[in-house]
Amino acid sequence: MATMNRLSSSSSSSSLLVLLVSLFVFCCNNNSNNNNMLLFANALSSTSTTTTTTTATAATTATTNKNRIEYFNPDINTIENDQLLIAIQECRRTSFPIEKKNFMDAERDFIAAKNVLSKKKICVIIFDNDENNNDSNPKIVGTADLQPQYNYINKQKQFIPKGIISNVFVRPDERGKKFGQQLMINGIEQILVPELYNNRLEDPTAIAEAQSKGITLTLEVYTQNTPALQLYFKLGYKPDGPINEGVYKLSQLLNTNLFITLTKTIPI
Repeated sequence: MATMNRLSSSSSSSSLLVLLVSLFVFCCNNNSNNNNMLLFANALSSTSTTTTTTTATAATTATTNKNRIEYFNPDINTIENDQLLIAIQECRRTSFPIEKKNFMDAERDFIAAKNVLSKKKICVIIFDNDENNNDSNPKIVGTADLQPQYNYINKQKQFIPKGIISNVFVRPDERGKKFGQQLMINGIEQILVPELYNNRLEDPTAIAEAQSKGITLTLEVYTQNTPALQLYFKLGYKPDGPINEGVYKLSQLLNTNLFITLTKTIPI
């Protein structure tokens, strides 16, 4: 009888585990398979065989084959900067379906602009300097944000050598040209990471940690966004710890769309 009770208990536990996993996968599918739910990683969801040359760059400006990548400096209070911010918002707005644009105009754009202007996030922009465009007004084809992280030490906010990548957008009509890769390498790693190190880190301990260990970047992406995942893995991003590694393997096993965090450390 005791053996039967143990078997019954074990069977119930296994059934409960299967039920919980099934519910989890079902909920994730319902939330993530909606084509109208666009997160920043979807901006990299196109593949291409086009080749683009990238080069080492200065701290605040990068020049590729025919593109220019710049840091958006919120300290410059000019009409040109206001117009540039509007152009950034318009570029990001193109990534959303028509039925969501009115909401994005009123809500999301305001929040995104406020975060950049308040320096909660730092932003990089990529311009297409194609000869067919007006050189005096080059088109913004993509943007990316990096949100510095911080800890409170003795009730004082102090930035630490970590950053969260968000709002990586490439215009839908410009995808497949490796703009996303340029944003990740020339923009985030070569412009925003030095900006974070040079202008945000003040605590000697944090500076020493960055010098010895580098600055850790994290981002979030859906596991069925194959082009984005392939790019991130190619650039050296990996699942952040055993939990995200397990979720990624589970998504591949069950062929379902789950949300994971990837991480990479950039040396200083």
